[in-house]
Amino acid sequence: MKQIFVYGSLRKGMYNYERYLKGKSRFVGYGYVKGCLYALKDAAYPALLDGDQDVFGEIYEIDEQVASCLLYTSPSPRD
Repeated sequence: MKQIFVYGSLRKGMYNYERYLKGKSRFVGYGYVKGCLYALKDAAYPALLDGDQDVFGEIYEIDEQVASCLLYTSPSPRD
């Protein structure tokens, strides 16, 4: 099992939570990471960049199968 931190569309009640985590994960708690949320142009999700702000999110425990599915929910950085 792995623990993940989610801050955007994977948070409970959001559309990707319903699709990828609901019924397939165990909620561990709330937390913060240091960073900066950036609104991507023409995207329905934020990007987490380096920064000094506290970014609120949720921590979930997931298995390897769910983890491999989540790899495809996040876009790859562009060159």
